[in-house]
Amino acid sequence: MKKVIENNKLKKNKSVSKAFSKSTINQGIKKKRGAKPGAPITGIKEHREIIEKAFLEMYLKEYLEVDPTAGITTLAKFLFEKKLFLTKSNKPIATNTIRGELTDLLKDMNCANPRGKQNKK
Repeated sequence: MKKVIENNKLKKNKSVSKAFSKSTINQGIKKKRGAKPGAPITGIKEHREIIEKAFLEMYLKEYLEVDPTAGITTLAKFLFEKKLFLTKSNKPIATNTIRGELTDLLKDMNCANPRGKQNKK
């Protein structure tokens, strides 16, 4: 009889210890850890020609995984979709404006037209 009582006590202790191991541990998470968020960058309003020139060079060297014979309009559409360039009233600059600026930069860089066409003079 004593053995039965001892076995029951052991079973109860095991079930209690299993219940504790299955329970989840609720710990509080300390807030305000990590880097502090700064002001969000919405876009570029001034000195666009620097960024446009960098993208144009990457485009001509095929770093953007597009053949340059696709045309400057392809790059202009890409930049417009990213909404990088903004007016002073925070509106995105039109594709045609970006394309015109890219064409002017291409002429200033004295690069040959990627499509092999002659420039109009």
